[in-house]
Amino acid sequence: SVDEQTQERRRTSYTREEKLRALLKVSRGRSIRKVAALFKVSCSTIQDWIRSAQLLSALVLVLVVKSVEAVMYAIASSKID
Repeated sequence: SVDEQTQERRRTSYTREEKLRALLKVSRGRSIRKVAALFKVSCSTIQDWIRSAQLLSALVLVLVVKSVEAVMYAIASSKID
């Protein structure tokens, strides 16, 4: 029945490793629909995971740039002294 399928699909949490495996499949060309079916989640859940990964990537990039800027400033300051 539809209720049993919905109940079977629902799961409250997935490990980082499961999410990463799903995201890797999408990044390697599998459709969101197929990956969602494989992991028994909705397409919107996979899209949420993609969005979260993109936000995390952007944050990491900002932190790396800030770190590089700090190192470059420290190097430049040490040459002035």
